Amino acid sequence: MIPYRTSNPKSVADAKLVIQATGIRSELVDISKMVDGYCEDNKIADPLRPWQCHGAYADELCSTIFLHGKKRSFIGTSNKTEILVGYGTQHGDLASAIIHW
Repeated sequence: MIPYRTSNPKSVADAKLVIQATGIRSELVDISKMVDGYCEDNKIADPLRPWQCHGAYADELCSTIFLHGKKRSFIGTSNKTEILVGYGTQHGDLASAIIHW
């Protein structure tokens, strides 16, 4: 689970139900400090979408997924729904890597 401070708490609760029902491993990584720090340091603000910060949220989300996946030797990440509707971050959630040690 990779929430941001304005994420709907129900999203985390729903994820916990799926984790509990399936028995998959999970980790919660709050990316609020990373996104907010980047936006503050670079004086980026969008009053209509403060959570987005001109894509910093999506970029940090993808970076976090990739780095945590690499740490655990996962082979890639993707989001089928985003692919089907044509919304995805190239070299982000659409990227995959085969990692072998």
